[in-house]
Amino acid sequence: QPKLSTLLLSGVGFIIVSTGLIGLVAPPNNWNSMDYHMPRVVHWIQNSSVAHYPVSYTPQLYQNPWSEYVIMHFQLLSGGDYFANSVQWLGMIGCLIGVSLIAEQLGANSLGQTFATVAAATIPMGILQASSTQNDYVEAFWLVCLACYTLTIIDKGKNTTWDTYLLFGCSLGLCILTKGTAYFYILPFLIWVTLSQVKYLRFSVWKPTLFVTSFAFVMNINHYLRNYFVFNSPLGEPGNYIN
Repeated sequence: QPKLSTLLLSGVGFIIVSTGLIGLVAPPNNWNSMDYHMPRVVHWIQNSSVAHYPVSYTPQLYQNPWSEYVIMHFQLLSGGDYFANSVQWLGMIGCLIGVSLIAEQLGANSLGQTFATVAAATIPMGILQASSTQNDYVEAFWLVCLACYTLTIIDKGKNTTWDTYLLFGCSLGLCILTKGTAYFYILPFLIWVTLSQVKYLRFSVWKPTLFVTSFAFVMNINHYLRNYFVFNSPLGEPGNYIN
């Protein structure tokens, strides 16, 4: 088993190193990067503000911005787009660590954790996106964090501490702030945690619920307001945009 785990993790290491090098050497160049991920970063830097600006391609404005916030900081600090792809790459590494932790929480031994990591690392779309400026892996990272803290809350029950609720709320808020599809992915975790806490806390469940939702809402309120003032909707431009 140790030899098998070493072999499998060596393959994972190869994926991590190769995608990281590609992300550093190759500038952002896919369609999604060119039409809204990178242009909004340049506009924010040029305007010295993340406020909405006149543009013909409106997804640059209303799409959830957290990943691009990080890209913008890297760009300001480095003087170029050298590390723009690294945000997704770091999200991939975080996902692999988190998936291994989830496997451990569910009772897997070291070999089971290795297989879980390999399964996550070899997702074809994940390998492609790990060296791009798209935001799916970043969203996945916050979703994996949310899953980890969901399992922690389920395990602790009524003994769940406020710092765990805080981390759960931050993961929830950052997941939503990264990509709009989060609204669908977070739903089963929220239902599971709520039913579990109702079982132990009864009517007092409103306290952690308010605590968690407050943190998530505060993280997103500015983006909601910018969208509302321009599009009359906190989610952005109304129409037939479907994900």
